[in-house]
Amino acid sequence: MHVGSIQFRMCGVLAIGTVCALIACSGGGGAPAANPPAPTVATMAMSPSTLNLNANDQAQFTATLSGAASGQSGVVWSALRGTISSTGLYTAPATAGSDTVTATGAQLPGTFASAAVTVAAGGGPALPDAPVLTGPTELQASGAYLASVALGTGLSAQWTLAGGTIVSGANSGTVRFNAGAGPYLTLTCKVTNSAGSASASRWMVVLPFAPRNYLADLKASLASNAGAIAGEVASGDPAVYYATSYYLNGLAAGAEATGDTQVMDALVGYATQMIALAQPLVRNGVAYPEWGPWDGNGNPQQLNTFQGASALARTAAVIAGNPVFQARYSAQFGQIVAFVDQSIFQYWFDKHTGVYADPTSSYLGGAVPWLPSGLGGWGEYHVWVDKCSLFGMTSAWMYQATRNPLYQEYAASGPTSRWWTDAGSGMTAPSRPPGIPTTWTARRTPPTPTGSP
Repeated sequence: MHVGSIQFRMCGVLAIGTVCALIACSGGGGAPAANPPAPTVATMAMSPSTLNLNANDQAQFTATLSGAASGQSGVVWSALRGTISSTGLYTAPATAGSDTVTATGAQLPGTFASAAVTVAAGGGPALPDAPVLTGPTELQASGAYLASVALGTGLSAQWTLAGGTIVSGANSGTVRFNAGAGPYLTLTCKVTNSAGSASASRWMVVLPFAPRNYLADLKASLASNAGAIAGEVASGDPAVYYATSYYLNGLAAGAEATGDTQVMDALVGYATQMIALAQPLVRNGVAYPEWGPWDGNGNPQQLNTFQGASALARTAAVIAGNPVFQARYSAQFGQIVAFVDQSIFQYWFDKHTGVYADPTSSYLGGAVPWLPSGLGGWGEYHVWVDKCSLFGMTSAWMYQATRNPLYQEYAASGPTSRWWTDAGSGMTAPSRPPGIPTTWTARRTPPTPTGSP
């Protein structure tokens, strides 16, 4: 182990705040089958990814499916509240609110992209988006500080500060303020146009000493440990990626907190290189991208793979949460989401071909046997094991990244939440919520699995 690696992981811990140490054994050896077919990592790119419209207005969406096999290029459009044509022409609903537009692969329902739509009442501009604030998170009582927000056409700003004093710019894009005695301040900016307003707040801590520049520390550690990180990323080995995930989580936390593109460039570069090193693993005639070598049962090393993939899911969630990142990494975002979906959710939990396939389940995917029974599993465990935690985090981050309710179902699965219709078995749960697109009622329909996992 490199000394620099230890130092950088400590910086990752500082960036995260709290890192849960997950302790378990990795899978065994074994060699993949000779000359398997190349995996298909299909990705969906959609534009625009966010949109503000008035009620009943129309907008054109486009979607591009990349990496699909011949005959799998079709796209199915769906909208929760509005309507959308087969060519992607969207019509907003007649009432104000939010909507989600989704493009799904017609033959690859696990490959999709979604856009968030905000619908205003009409007769004027759309409701403004919540502002993205830039400014300090740590400061001293004796200091004067600046914070800012980008103001689009027709928007005005109003700043308020709890725990300090605004000096100037209370109604402009940049505000100057003095910190009070603390220990905390809350800076809020409300942006307004003729359609309404939206607000965002930044919570700050007042320190009795000079704040440390953690972003500078993170970048310095990133530079000094670049060789060690690159060596781990280039290994293609999930047992190595177990530890590499701590680097990635530290970078994700730093990028999420600061919006720094240099840190995010490094994180996305590492993530896409790890995906490129995946090997094809064939199960029931389907090739999945996985990190080898496989365990003694011919499966990926579950714990190590879950650990590495969870950091990639978090990377996708960070991209989705920042408009600058959305535009800068749109192609990589689709690749990361598709890899995590195929290597984790489809391989292990697909209703028909997954390792835990259970065609009689009312879930979209198979059951999770090592989860406590109260969470929909087949067994009864009274403690959370690391695989459970990793799977839950991955599900939550994938939902945060895509808003696909499949991942929400896994993240919060339980006997009372089985509201999915099982196409093929005839099972229909009575409490299915309204507005769920029917294209999500069946993940895929490949051949029935043969043999036992």
